[in-house]
Amino acid sequence: MSAYRLRPWTEVAVPHEDILRGELEMATYAADLGAVARGDPKCHRVYRDPVVFFHATYLTTALRSVLRDVLHVLSGGAGDRVLQLRTPFGGGKTHTLVALYHLARARAALRDQADLTALPDPGPTRVAVLSGVDLDPTVGRRIDGGPHLRTLWGELAWQLGGPEAYELVREQDAARAAPGGDALRRLLEGPPTLLLLDEVLIYVENAKAIPLGDTTLARQVMVFLQRLTEVVRGLDRGAMVYSLQASVHEAARDESLLAELDHLVTRIDAKREPVSGDDVMRVVQRRLFQQLGDPDTRRAVAAEYAALARRLREATAGSAAERADSAHEAEQLEQRILARTIKRARILGLLPFTEKLVRK
Repeated sequence: MSAYRLRPWTEVAVPHEDILRGELEMATYAADLGAVARGDPKCHRVYRDPVVFFHATYLTTALRSVLRDVLHVLSGGAGDRVLQLRTPFGGGKTHTLVALYHLARARAALRDQADLTALPDPGPTRVAVLSGVDLDPTVGRRIDGGPHLRTLWGELAWQLGGPEAYELVREQDAARAAPGGDALRRLLEGPPTLLLLDEVLIYVENAKAIPLGDTTLARQVMVFLQRLTEVVRGLDRGAMVYSLQASVHEAARDESLLAELDHLVTRIDAKREPVSGDDVMRVVQRRLFQQLGDPDTRRAVAAEYAALARRLREATAGSAAERADSAHEAEQLEQRILARTIKRARILGLLPFTEKLVRK
């Protein structure tokens, strides 16, 4: 087979419609857990709609493991109930939280998704989302016809049970004082309950500017987080999945605060990495393409590129040993193409670049 007889990739791989229409902007690639939970119409449908979300999501082995383990403990099974998500690069962490949100809130709509049928189903589940990016510790959030939520614990209670649940922490919310373990236990016990916390460090850093007597709101938030992890660990059907910051390599404005936060919860949590470097290409492919063509076509393309590389190297080889090396390198190239591997990269940087290439 010669290169000119290979079918153009545009006749083999079919991009998603939004890619072909060029609708996506850089912001689209950054999942926003708070916007998903609010049902924000400005949040792109690929994140907001659970069916579309999972259709465009490649479930890595590690991501599937996180989803399975969380749903298992929500169903009453044994396992780690407090998970800290860590990624060595941007992307993957918030995506995992969004996946858990949809599985907990919209499982019935996802019953036809083949990738998800084997995952446990805990049934109706209470879900609370605390986004360090969205929540403002200075002004809090005013509920129309309801209370003025001032803290994470006030927000948590309101999301889980409205006015009745909020009464359990009303005084502590007004005083901005972390509730005790008993109050949190009464709040969280009962039906399956999933707590999703994203980029907690941002909220704690902002809370440092709010004085409370001889301490700060940040200190109370840290006490709250420590107690929360301890209570969740003892629940029969509860789970808490959280991230401290966008990635483990992202510099925090306050490194000591990050270290202290990590130390507070590290006795309780289990650290998980939902996306590894080897998964990046598959994640990108699933997001950009509806299908990648049949395996025979992919094998033919890989073999042709390998043959071309071998011919070019052999043409310039000066010895039999160099020609043998050429054949070995060509074989390795073919395997790499078939395996679709890529060096570890930042997903949010790779996606828009690749999307532009696909459209052109």
